[in-house]
Amino acid sequence: MTMISKVIPYEGYRVLIELTNGHSIIIDFETKLDTLRFCMLENKDLFRRVYTDGFSLLWNKGKLRVSMSEIIEMLQFTQTLFKVG
Repeated sequence: MTMISKVIPYEGYRVLIELTNGHSIIIDFETKLDTLRFCMLENKDLFRRVYTDGFSLLWNKGKLRVSMSEIIEMLQFTQTLFKVG
């Protein structure tokens, strides 16, 4: 099972996700900031404190969680994501 090995926040509300299978993904959360679920990420200091437990992206002590399955679903259905490798 592929897991998240590392996350790096970038400017413009983007996150680089490095996976254990050697692939990387960049997710752009900027278009999601106007939603109830993601509006807390508008705080840039909070956004920069993204971390992972290997299975999800986490913010705010785990109060906001984006699971690996959600990331894969976003890759299939969202134009705000970019597969890097």
